[in-house]
Amino acid sequence: MKLAVLGGGAVGLLTAFYLSQAHTITVITRSQKQAEILNMHGITISKDGKEETRKVHAAHKSEEAFDLCLVTVKQNQLHSVRNTIETLNCDRFLFLQNGMGHLSFMGNISQSKEVYVGIVEHGVVKMDAAHIIHTGNGCVRWGAYSACDKYMLAKELAKTHESFPFVFSDNWRQILIEKLLINACINPMTALLNVKNCELLANPAYLAFMEQIFNEAVSVLQVHEVESSWKKVLAVCEKTAENTSSMRADLLNGRKTEIDAILGYLINEANAKGKVVPHLSFLFASIKAAEPS
Repeated sequence: MKLAVLGGGAVGLLTAFYLSQAHTITVITRSQKQAEILNMHGITISKDGKEETRKVHAAHKSEEAFDLCLVTVKQNQLHSVRNTIETLNCDRFLFLQNGMGHLSFMGNISQSKEVYVGIVEHGVVKMDAAHIIHTGNGCVRWGAYSACDKYMLAKELAKTHESFPFVFSDNWRQILIEKLLINACINPMTALLNVKNCELLANPAYLAFMEQIFNEAVSVLQVHEVESSWKKVLAVCEKTAENTSSMRADLLNGRKTEIDAILGYLINEANAKGKVVPHLSFLFASIKAAEPS
């Protein structure tokens, strides 16, 4: 397939790198400078002490026709690329953002496009415009938000490199809820406390607060499998023990975070359902205060 990857961040470069083995890729970047760097040097990935580089095509703007566009920019950047999405010569879009704050955005896009949604379970750190470190294996879980030929697309995406599998699900909402719970429990706390993921398990006070966050989140989302969901959060925290969460990295680098898409979404849902969520509200306000103005 001919694919566009919208976004030259860590997730975008990781996605483009692995998809380029079986598909023709164009990375659509925010800046012309990054596009020039990628065209000249390709994407370099570091993993398990080894490096590999692959050539990709990149452009700041594109008039080419694509079979699918994978939207990898962060949720808080979606509105800045809305014009690109609406004018790109492509009828199918797969959104890969954290949280669930982008559902309304996708709903608007789905009026004229086929829309798919998913989450990325890999760990990745961007070193520079063309170099990333693949810190943890996982998969891309995705489903059809509003689409008609999902099984054909699933067949095509199944051709991807074994290190970057795409796993289709008929329940896209459950996919997002599971990832939202994990992000809500881990990312904001590590960002506020400026600690690695492992510290949330090692410090009893941190762990107790994280459990309060979890309890409020599952209440808002009306999760039924509470015990197994908590075990998943703890397992991810342990598996990514030495990682720096994306939200912590954002604050350390003076960037806006995805807190609106994660805790902001949960608080809005809580308000709509008449639920009081003091721990979520405190954590949300704390991260907003720590963000650059």
